[in-house]
Amino acid sequence: MIMSYLIDQELIKKNEERPRKILIAEDDAINVFLLKRILEPLKFDLTIAENGQIAVDKFKEETFDAVLMDIYMPIMDGLEASKRIRLISDNIPIIAVTAADLRANTLKIEFGIDYLVNKPVDIYKLKNLLNDLL
Repeated sequence: MIMSYLIDQELIKKNEERPRKILIAEDDAINVFLLKRILEPLKFDLTIAENGQIAVDKFKEETFDAVLMDIYMPIMDGLEASKRIRLISDNIPIIAVTAADLRANTLKIEFGIDYLVNKPVDIYKLKNLLNDLL
């Protein structure tokens, strides 16, 4: 619990100095709500995309520090969206947040996804990863 508090304080301090922008590509309203409840208190600037196509369009329009990408979404899934985002930027951290049984190595090689966070989300793991990346 103390480590989680310290990570929270470190993220808040970083984001108060320069708010980090995170693109969340997620079609499920409950998952969006949960991610917002986790990340908003840490002062992240969040943008929501309801499907992969919207995520790619928003990525073309704005600059983000990281992308949280669901895999299964309507219109365009997270795998295709990640490939398209990777063509635009080869250094943006893309984090798959999914319940799908996928291998991190396959996601990296085939789709350009850098990290995998399984659902249900381990809040400490997600915060720690974002702290390390940003």
